[in-house]
Amino acid sequence: MKGYLTIITLVVIIVTANIDILCPRDRGRDFGDVLEEQMNLCSVVYYTDSNFGFKVPYPALFIPDKSIPDSVIGCSRFSYDNVINMAIDCYVCRNEGYSDADGGISWLAEKMRAEVIEDKGDVFLHGPLTEDGGRVDGYSHFTKCVAKDKLWVIYSLTYPDMYADRLLRLFSMVRTWQPWEKGTTP
Repeated sequence: MKGYLTIITLVVIIVTANIDILCPRDRGRDFGDVLEEQMNLCSVVYYTDSNFGFKVPYPALFIPDKSIPDSVIGCSRFSYDNVINMAIDCYVCRNEGYSDADGGISWLAEKMRAEVIEDKGDVFLHGPLTEDGGRVDGYSHFTKCVAKDKLWVIYSLTYPDMYADRLLRLFSMVRTWQPWEKGTTP
């Protein structure tokens, strides 16, 4: 009897140890699917810059970054920090040293190590994310640049490369963004 009890105990231990092989557990949905669904279904919130008057749309899942000092004007950041990190940045910079917008955009592209994409009068920069002169592996940015007098108003999405095909709504937000409603530029 004692031998049967030992054999049954060993069988139970072996079966329990190999239960995932015999009956695999559902691992849940792929994170990319969940991320795409979240980005497509969440509402869009708008931030209006109090100094320059431009509007910035961002998904409600992104959180405004409070670490930017009040002394920095014309700059806002919205972050999504979950399993991955994404950010939407909007800021104003001067087109210093260039008499035309083309010279300024070339300088920005060089500084950001990005390629310039012109589409229907809009200017975009796309390339790998860089920080302190080096590339941040696995991350890129897609940026829209709008010239206003001697200023550039920049709207940029920083995203992980492996989920780029899941973030089409965010890319569309960048492509269609207009800093000011028609007829309301300051």
